[in-house]
Amino acid sequence: MPMTSSPDGSARPRPRNRMRLSRRARAGLVILLALATGIAGGTALGYQLAGLSGSLNAVPPPDLIRGRGPGPSWGLTSTDSWDSDGTSLVVLSRPDECPGRTGCTGHVTLYDLDGGRPARRWHTKVHGFLQSVQLWAGKVFVGDQLLSVEDGSAADAPWPSGELPTFFEDARTALACEVHGACTAWAPDGSVRWELPEGLDSQCASGTLLAGTERHMVLCESQNPLGEATALDLDSGTTAPLDSSSTADLDSLVVLPATDGWLTVPVGFQTSGGQARLWSTDGADQGAVDTAAALELIHNRQPLSRTPPTLAQYRAAVEQGDTSWAEVVVTADDDCTLAVDKAGGRQEVVAPSEVCALQSDRPAYLETGRLSADGTRVLFHSEDGDRGTPAVLDLASMQFVAMPPEATGSETKANASLLSGELLVVLSREDRVLRGYDLA
Repeated sequence: MPMTSSPDGSARPRPRNRMRLSRRARAGLVILLALATGIAGGTALGYQLAGLSGSLNAVPPPDLIRGRGPGPSWGLTSTDSWDSDGTSLVVLSRPDECPGRTGCTGHVTLYDLDGGRPARRWHTKVHGFLQSVQLWAGKVFVGDQLLSVEDGSAADAPWPSGELPTFFEDARTALACEVHGACTAWAPDGSVRWELPEGLDSQCASGTLLAGTERHMVLCESQNPLGEATALDLDSGTTAPLDSSSTADLDSLVVLPATDGWLTVPVGFQTSGGQARLWSTDGADQGAVDTAAALELIHNRQPLSRTPPTLAQYRAAVEQGDTSWAEVVVTADDDCTLAVDKAGGRQEVVAPSEVCALQSDRPAYLETGRLSADGTRVLFHSEDGDRGTPAVLDLASMQFVAMPPEATGSETKANASLLSGELLVVLSREDRVLRGYDLA
């Protein structure tokens, strides 16, 4: 979802893990405000694969797109899901088929990221419905089980067996909602924080939190009435339905967080007359803004900042083109030349096809950009990993420093994250290898 720039790939919230199967969102989401000639003749670094045994076996480096940038410096095979807090890396490996009724047996391995390279701390077998793995409150959550981060030993989960909560890391909350029943929020110590008699839709698992504030509020979809968008306070459990009867289903909206609310924008160019609107945290409608201009901020002129804007700044960006609050503004023209405005002036660079796509009947399409935690690089990649190959722009040299391997299939499916300004991690769904790229 464009227009929010996570400080890095592990920044909070992260509503999905790298396989789009995680149910955790993290509360420090900074605005995804959005967003190239490569280093010619880049030499592949020593590329190694680490299997579950922990052994390192040298293999030939994979082909790099147009030979640009460094090759992966390490890789972990048999990766189905992963998570990282920047210092630790946890990986789930499981069979191709994992039936919902009987489950399956898989393996969880936790690594310390020492100098950007994974060093195995522990490895254990797990059994159950294994779809994702994630870190939460000093524990590892896999299937419906909790494991100790220290040694992988089993820990007691406070929620009923079989529950699959949504994790909000910075809010220190695990939230589980029945399909047509109550919602319960747990604290890391196992105590119940609050309960709601009527359930919220599972979209709370991928809801959009406020950006850069101490308040932990998420915009999600309620079940009663079905499809109504609701602001949920994770600290108290209070809800505030959006007060417009014309609010569209959240599936048809891009939801952009501000420090004091949200901007919702109808998806795509066929919006059936839908309006982009501003909403405060109490659900009050703060008025509409031009939908076409809001879409330009998402697809063509993307402001990036580690300091999130307010609703007033969103309005100024849409109505007046004022993005002075952004650290970096990336604008794509009709031939995919990128104008990058930052401290020190404007620079231009031609974007590769992995970053910008030409369209005959509409403006060029620019992939989502995310600013690294140190503000030195921008990761361009579709959030769901279904379009294009991830690429990183170094803002000092104005060059793409890494172009990960092109997928062997007809459609690239990779999930990418900047764990720091110097470490890009990419999971390829084709070969199930998690690769680390040293961008230093």
